[in-house]
Amino acid sequence: MEIDQSSILDSKVGPRNDLLNFVATSSNPQDSRLILIGGFVGQPGDAIVILERPKYSEDHFPLDKLVLRFDFKNNQYEQYNADLLSSICVQVIFPASAKDVLKYSKKNAVIITEDEELYTNVTKKYLTSLDRSNEKWIEDILDGRAEQERNIYRDEDPLTGFVLSTSWGSGTTEKDIHLLAMVMRRDLKTLRDLKREHLPLLKKIKAKIEQYLVEKFQADLTKFSLYFHYHPSFYHLHVHAGYAFGGPGADPLSYFKSRPLDEVIDHLERYGDEYYATATLSFVLAEGSPLFDAIEQFRAAKARGEMG
Repeated sequence: MEIDQSSILDSKVGPRNDLLNFVATSSNPQDSRLILIGGFVGQPGDAIVILERPKYSEDHFPLDKLVLRFDFKNNQYEQYNADLLSSICVQVIFPASAKDVLKYSKKNAVIITEDEELYTNVTKKYLTSLDRSNEKWIEDILDGRAEQERNIYRDEDPLTGFVLSTSWGSGTTEKDIHLLAMVMRRDLKTLRDLKREHLPLLKKIKAKIEQYLVEKFQADLTKFSLYFHYHPSFYHLHVHAGYAFGGPGADPLSYFKSRPLDEVIDHLERYGDEYYATATLSFVLAEGSPLFDAIEQFRAAKARGEMG
């Protein structure tokens, strides 16, 4: 079902007018974003405020809005400081869960090589133990109660359905669009759960995303990437799509966590149901995260000979 975004009523509960009462306790600069973690005065709970500069391309940079202040000149070289009179995107997460705070905090990252043993004994148990109450926002999207204004396409088939939408921080041009396809099935958390029976779902997602990119942007599909993250930022199966050479979601460590959709489809077709349940996968993990601690505990117990 195609979504007519112009027909969707404004579902916002109203503007947040208390940002001046936000007190930052830490910050984490990331590319075009500044992430502030703190709280609102007089309101319990952690809060995250994300400030993001507008996304410009070489074709749409507003030079006419630059306000220049001369700094110095040396022969042909000149330098100015500039103010750009344009809006910024502000995202607020409140109340923020401990998982949210960890996700947006500045942290050291390590590369984990997860073989079948590690996945079976640690990761799989960790995923089962997660508190699902923190994922109500996912159910609200799938059930059509939230973020409908971002929806591009909606297919409610219980086995091959998904919601295709623009993600947080997405732009509106070919080079800064970031799409997210979230499956309707609730039993698929990561690509580790994928089997041959899920190929029709994956191929439908691929076809719809590519159709949208061509119809909306006349896009050259060789410049776009459709991919999974492993590990993902949330454990409900979803596919990312975006410009392959930067843009929203670009991450210098993405090599270690991105798995192209075409490769996943090919692996399932070639090697069958057990491929992703048993494959060795490398990914980036934050030191001090719950999964990192569980892996360290397992490795320590194994080194002591406590794992039978």
